[in-house]
Amino acid sequence: MMSKRLQTYLTGLAMTLDQRSLPDLASELREIIPNQQPTKQSSGKKYRLIKNSIECRGCSDIIESKHVWDYVTCKCGAVAVDGGLDYCKRSGYPENYIELSTYEEIG
Repeated sequence: MMSKRLQTYLTGLAMTLDQRSLPDLASELREIIPNQQPTKQSSGKKYRLIKNSIECRGCSDIIESKHVWDYVTCKCGAVAVDGGLDYCKRSGYPENYIELSTYEEIG
């Protein structure tokens, strides 16, 4: 069930969407919706994403997604990265890029 706070926010958002930037909207939503930063677990340790980037093997372009909905394509168009620090999404074949994302240990 949707909280009253979130429902009020979404109603106001629908009226002012064309006047705001996506990074600002994402920032405001993070305050309302519980923050669940992407984590991964390895050997019992948890890690949080701190940089979401790849290098294209075709054009050597290093691309980074800095915020949610920040879809970035390399110069040759073979690969793309998306999600900022909220999620890691890759477009293109894995053999066409080198993973450069970094994580920090959180516990």
